[in-house]
Amino acid sequence: MDTESSSPLHLPSLKITGFRGFDHLEIPRLGRVTLLAGRNGAGKTTVLDAVRVFASRGRPSVLVDLLREREELATGLDKNRGPLTVPDTAALFHGRGEARGNGLAIGPGPEKDDLRLARSSADEWTDEKKPLDIGGEALRIEYGDWKAYVPWSLMGDPSSFSSLLLSLPEAGRFNEAKWPPTIECESLGPGLLNNEHLAGLWSGVALTDDEDFLVQALTLILDKEIQRMSVVDDRGGQSGSLSRRGVIVKLKEQSSPVPLRSFGDGAVRLFGVAFELTRSRDGLLLIDEAENGLHHTVHESFWRMVLQAAHDGGVQVVATTHSFDCIAGFALAATELAEIDGVLVRLERSEEECRAVVYSEDELKIAAEQRIEVR
Repeated sequence: MDTESSSPLHLPSLKITGFRGFDHLEIPRLGRVTLLAGRNGAGKTTVLDAVRVFASRGRPSVLVDLLREREELATGLDKNRGPLTVPDTAALFHGRGEARGNGLAIGPGPEKDDLRLARSSADEWTDEKKPLDIGGEALRIEYGDWKAYVPWSLMGDPSSFSSLLLSLPEAGRFNEAKWPPTIECESLGPGLLNNEHLAGLWSGVALTDDEDFLVQALTLILDKEIQRMSVVDDRGGQSGSLSRRGVIVKLKEQSSPVPLRSFGDGAVRLFGVAFELTRSRDGLLLIDEAENGLHHTVHESFWRMVLQAAHDGGVQVVATTHSFDCIAGFALAATELAEIDGVLVRLERSEEECRAVVYSEDELKIAAEQRIEVR
């Protein structure tokens, strides 16, 4: 991975108001790499969702994808009165938007730098801003001085849905090309990337310095010397024969390459993280449950790799974990690479309230050395 000066942080801090399970959450400081800890249900994944929505500037396509991924769906009727399942926009709002006057806001603050979403009724629409000649409500999306309206029915109001679902993307007032520029944002869920995904991305790194970076990353897991990596794709074989597509690895002591997956989940997870770091330069990378598949002995090396690559590529990383070994490895790596800002944040929830506790590097080091519980 080419070394370059690290770019400014897209989110030096983060405030979330009225989004999903958060009435209000304020994280006063984020780092080049931020690791979120906390019990199940504390809201770690919700923070990642909020960052993703902010980076997209509220683009409806991203909102719809997010709602579908979380299986937050509503049932409605199509133009022929037949059953229809659609993304449920109300699920984006705290309390599912029951308090109609309360919207949501995500960003570093002040308000002019935040993304804001709210319900909007017809009485506030001007001729220039009215989404389409339809009744009902709209979703108002604002960023800075920019403002757009999207019919709420498009997003999944079960009481009102129509054939506009197909026709609206062609409408001039609903053109995402006119949205404010996005922040490049890649996401890694807790699962492993599949072979199709990995193989499809390979052409962007083959025979570049990024390929060397991926080989170096894999040495954290494999106690073997790796010579080369490539993608095999023999789906054009004869009818009825087995075909495969995926990443293969050439080891020094073996004459034939072997599939990456033969080395286990840890190798695939590490490869996926390293891959996404190369794709996120000057943008954001979100990693949910970063520890998945990794043995406790490699956490420090893993975070050292992430911190250095994030700094070199100007990537801002926000990750979550449930693992103390992952936190301890992060603390040791962040202490060693003191010139790179690594921040640990623990989310604490009590009833409906949630607060963020930010640990300094000195506190991180003490917690790691003395095995103090900070999850």
